[in-house]
Amino acid sequence: GYDTISLSINQLPVVDLGNDTIICRENNFMLNPATGINSSSWNAPVVITWQNGSNNSTYNVVKQGVYTVIIKDVFNCVNYDTVVVDTFVSPIPLINIQDTAICSGDSVALSIAPGYSFYAWTNSGSFTNSTTVYSTNEYIVRVFDINGCKGTDTSKVLVNNLPNPEIGDSVRFCEFKDLYLKVPENHAQYTWSTGNTGQIEQVFSAGIYWVSVTDTNNCSNLDTAYVYNGDKIPVNLGNDTTICNGTTLVLDASYINTEIWQSTDTAQVYNVSIADTFDVLVIDDDGCYGRDTIVVEVSQIPVVQIVQDSLPLCELAFEDKDISILNNEGMDIIWSTGETTDTINVIETNTYIVTKKNIYECAGKDTVEVYEYCRPVELTMPNIFTPNGDEHNQNFIPMETVWESIDYLMTHISEISFVVYNRWGTVVYSSKGVLPLWDGREQTNGKESSSGTYYWQLKYSDVSGGNYSENGFVELVR
Repeated sequence: GYDTISLSINQLPVVDLGNDTIICRENNFMLNPATGINSSSWNAPVVITWQNGSNNSTYNVVKQGVYTVIIKDVFNCVNYDTVVVDTFVSPIPLINIQDTAICSGDSVALSIAPGYSFYAWTNSGSFTNSTTVYSTNEYIVRVFDINGCKGTDTSKVLVNNLPNPEIGDSVRFCEFKDLYLKVPENHAQYTWSTGNTGQIEQVFSAGIYWVSVTDTNNCSNLDTAYVYNGDKIPVNLGNDTTICNGTTLVLDASYINTEIWQSTDTAQVYNVSIADTFDVLVIDDDGCYGRDTIVVEVSQIPVVQIVQDSLPLCELAFEDKDISILNNEGMDIIWSTGETTDTINVIETNTYIVTKKNIYECAGKDTVEVYEYCRPVELTMPNIFTPNGDEHNQNFIPMETVWESIDYLMTHISEISFVVYNRWGTVVYSSKGVLPLWDGREQTNGKESSSGTYYWQLKYSDVSGGNYSENGFVELVR
């Protein structure tokens, strides 16, 4: 017997993972069974199985090793391929300074070994194997070697602020106050130009002072102060002067800070009433000072005396009186009337004051009271007169006219009338507004009146307010 079988031989599925290779460790490498195969000859596999049991169409290689893929096609034909993947040694760049701190204003140079194909620094902009940085940041360098493998390293840089050494640009040095320069930075190391190592420096003279300060971060800073002598405070008490006895001179230094008078008194003003040399010392808040001195003399008050103690004055009679002083001693004389003579004439009742000033304006005063008084006018008529031509007792007139001023009488008499009668009652003489004056003649014809007794009447009033009426007899003898 026999049998026949038809045998078809199918081609194995084509599998090609490529040649064995070397990759960069940090780079992914994908295996594809169809690598290097013409797509037209590629029969889609039914089952793909990788060495780890994965059935993905590709395999992502992440490390060195032997990788195998088995392909089974629709005819259940099986084929496989194997590839060996190795890795290059990864570049390991090492920045010369890892993490560090610098002081503000300083810089630090970061670098790695040369020989790489490419360099790139973050936060720097450098594409070489080194960079210089000035600020706080994280600096990362990336390099590629000739195989294209990448390596990185990081350096953290911290920039510390400088310590504060501020002691001032210029400082006044004054005699009456201690001056200290103090560094505001605490807990640091201090080096002064004087050799002092403390935080505070006491200044004893003008000059240039500097201090170097190093803080706990080892950062240093320097400051310099110019210490200068403070100007003297201008004080002016005025020129030496003379005051009047019994008066007070107020000395004022016109200063709002400390004033010391005569080394003891701290009043804002100083009252002076005696002769002496007076000194003031003024001190401001910085201890700078000023000083001035004034010599004060004391002048006695001039003595002035009005000759008259008090004076009566009859204003109604338009009287005037003289008031005068004793020796003016060459000093200025000023009356309350404004007159400057030793003697003044007054026509009004008042209190009159005279001032006598010396060259220091010291003034003595005296006062006189001029009061109103009008002396009553008393007219008395004689009882006999002799108009015989012997020039004695020629007229019948008031007896007062012998020693009293007619002007006075008339200025003090406001009204007056006079009448003379003969024995028969006939008016032989009359007058009005004038003092009585009968010459022994008849007024109407001018004839001499005969000797005998005559009757007269006199009426008058004076400025003192008196009203008088008198009468009597007069004997005319020839």
